[in-house]
Amino acid sequence: MSTNTNQFLVSVADVVLRDTVADAVVLKGKTLINSAFKQTLATTEQRGGANNGLLFVYQHDKKLEVSIEDAKFDETYLALNNGASIINSPQNFYVIDEVITLASGNGTLANTPVGSVYVQKADNSLVTVTPSGTSFSVAGGANTTVKVTYRYSTAVDTITIDAQSVPNGYELTLSAKVFQASGQTATMQIVIPNFRISGNFDLNLTANGISSSKLDGMALVNAADGAYAYVNMKPTGAGAVTYQAIAATPSAISVSAGTPTAQLTVYGIRGGVYANNVVTSGCTFVSSDVSKATVSAGGLITRVAAGTCTITTTHTASGLTDTSTVTVS
Repeated sequence: MSTNTNQFLVSVADVVLRDTVADAVVLKGKTLINSAFKQTLATTEQRGGANNGLLFVYQHDKKLEVSIEDAKFDETYLALNNGASIINSPQNFYVIDEVITLASGNGTLANTPVGSVYVQKADNSLVTVTPSGTSFSVAGGANTTVKVTYRYSTAVDTITIDAQSVPNGYELTLSAKVFQASGQTATMQIVIPNFRISGNFDLNLTANGISSSKLDGMALVNAADGAYAYVNMKPTGAGAVTYQAIAATPSAISVSAGTPTAQLTVYGIRGGVYANNVVTSGCTFVSSDVSKATVSAGGLITRVAAGTCTITTTHTASGLTDTSTVTVS
């Protein structure tokens, strides 16, 4: 990506949570209110001498934390925070304030209740009655309308919150868009191979609010390479890596009858904090004297006769060039 223009990381990220053992996506969040990625680093100072000057700083205990909040309610977040599966099974489920009009004090429920039926009469008094199947009677109910509350057995999705279960580890990817004035220029993805969910969450139900789904946790060290996370930047469309210079190596080459060939390797110099790339395509190679040495389209130099020549390497897209001197013996 180019670093010469202003760019901006816009809005919230999308999130993908993957079970690496089963190779299955367990959560895909695209309606986030907030997606936060926080890195902290502890510092220990060593001071001494005149005026207790700062002599050395030791930085340690790096920590990466992620917090996401989804605008919509999704029970998957509850399950993930508890390391639980969502199991569909028969459970006793409440019907609250089912409205029934009595006929001579008798009523019929929409479902067969488990246990007692709690009836709120027209005067708001509560009575408990014992049903017979779906039928029940209210003394003195006559032909009034009542509200009934009861439990009945039905298949529901259940998340069990117990004292022993803890959240599992997953691979977490946050994907966000990078823009310049002209539009989107890149997609940034933060990949955490070993993300441990904290299991801390709250579910706020308020009269004038809408509940959201939350998930937070931290990165653990990836056993494969000791990394916490990888930040990947992919240019949009045909965007390509830009170079400040190229370097064809070796810059001085010797070939002989015993070693008649040599291979050039081309590096793209990006500058700043960007590491150099090996350029594997998009270059041309030209020999200044093919009677001394030739060069293939892939940068392989071959001896012809004793003498010297120069190989010019050109990066086609940028027009950048570099030269290598060849001594033929």
